[in-house]
Amino acid sequence: MQPVEVPPDLNAVIVAAAAQRRNLFIARDTHYDAFNIELRWWIGNHLHRLDFQPFPEGQVVVKKLIDIFPVAGRLLYWARNAIPMFPYLAKTESTDLGTLTPPFTKLELEEAVDGFLARAANIT
Repeated sequence: MQPVEVPPDLNAVIVAAAAQRRNLFIARDTHYDAFNIELRWWIGNHLHRLDFQPFPEGQVVVKKLIDIFPVAGRLLYWARNAIPMFPYLAKTESTDLGTLTPPFTKLELEEAVDGFLARAANIT
């Protein structure tokens, strides 16, 4: 399946409801040739990511990703982004959380994103 751009309704819900209310970071297009959107937050040396990946059929696959750094997570993450050829020293764990299937309303999206965030918070 070939990825497509994030639906505007989902983008608005993620930005407004999730990121602004909870002070989470937003990242877009984090995978090669993909138009995903991620909510990110740090807990110690672990970078937690809630990844929303849309597909042409309209569904959006949601995954929880945890990047576990051996030490100084934020420093190593910064170094990877700022220094050419610096290795990514984290181990990444992935958990499928579910799929959003259209048609969906803004209220349904808000409830679904809140539910995914709650489930993601319980995965360590």
